[in-house]
Amino acid sequence: MKIGQKIVKVFIIVTAIFSIVTFTFYSKEEFNKNSAEALLKQAYLPLEEFIRSASPAEEDEFLLVPDNIKNEKDFVKLFDNKVKARIAERFFEDLVTEKEGLLYIDRTLYIPNIYAKESEITKAYIRERKNIYTYLLGDNDTEEKELVIKEKSMISGQWSKRSYYFVQNEKGEWILDSFEGTVMHGFVDIENNPWNYY
Repeated sequence: MKIGQKIVKVFIIVTAIFSIVTFTFYSKEEFNKNSAEALLKQAYLPLEEFIRSASPAEEDEFLLVPDNIKNEKDFVKLFDNKVKARIAERFFEDLVTEKEGLLYIDRTLYIPNIYAKESEITKAYIRERKNIYTYLLGDNDTEEKELVIKEKSMISGQWSKRSYYFVQNEKGEWILDSFEGTVMHGFVDIENNPWNYY
């Protein structure tokens, strides 16, 4: 066998071994729906309380933010590390506007969540990513673990669907890391907004 052929053969073998060693797979474990709902409510409660604590403004399409919220940093603190800071920051950027030194909530906007009427958890499971090599050796260490919660709610006569992804912090607590689906809903008539408490 020529040297070139031997090199190619060795390269193929090494590549195959590397592929086997680094191959990962996912496993799913069902998660209790009631517990999933409780986690979502815990994550979104600060947002709901923020809206409920707002005050009517002179212009109907706005609300004055609660007195204890002076800036984005104050708003993020409301969530007490139950959601990643970037998510709370996004909520603030989407909902809050500044006019003449005062902060207002835009009443034409709504962030769908578990507190919406007819909201329900459709699926909840823990997804784990594992390395096949360590798994075959009996090492059950997980490379990546996340809780996936799928939820839907009725908004303006249509079903709105979302998927939420939680990760664990150092204490083993589930923290909302990201979400996808319907993340914002705008209303021409503010009377149709589920947050219309005024």
